[in-house]
Amino acid sequence: MSQQPIDGIGGIKKAGPGGDQAAILKPGEFVVEELGDGDIEGRAMGDGVLTPQQVAARFMALNAGKDAELAQFAGSENAALFGAEMALRGNANNRHLLAKRQSADRPIPQGEEFTLRQSELKKALAPFKGKLDDLRQVVASMQPAGETTSAQTKTLGRVPTPGLGLPIDPNI
Repeated sequence: MSQQPIDGIGGIKKAGPGGDQAAILKPGEFVVEELGDGDIEGRAMGDGVLTPQQVAARFMALNAGKDAELAQFAGSENAALFGAEMALRGNANNRHLLAKRQSADRPIPQGEEFTLRQSELKKALAPFKGKLDDLRQVVASMQPAGETTSAQTKTLGRVPTPGLGLPIDPNI
């Protein structure tokens, strides 16, 4: 496997089977590991430059599992952006990033780790198999993870919410 930096990723390591020996990453480093259940996981340590989208793009380009379904999305910026957003929202290891309002196109903060799995990426991209135009439209209309729309802000900030069981003061 290549050890050369590509697209802002400082180094790539391939770990053996069994996620128990998780590699310690340096800032900007990316590791691909085969887990005990046969799934393949990619982890990257933030350096303030590397984005989740770049990590997802590199993960799909490497295609460590030689998966034909994932191979068709290699080189697609839209697939990388969509996959990274879904990993931010769906992978429990990324909850800390989501809480900090991380999005797929913003750099991962120094010392923070971003994780994605091949099975989750395949599941997210499966509806777009052979439909890259549909994927492009979805990405164009997608709201970045961790952000609220102006309509949500107005609703959350100014409308009483009796449905939540909160008391409403009529004098306000």
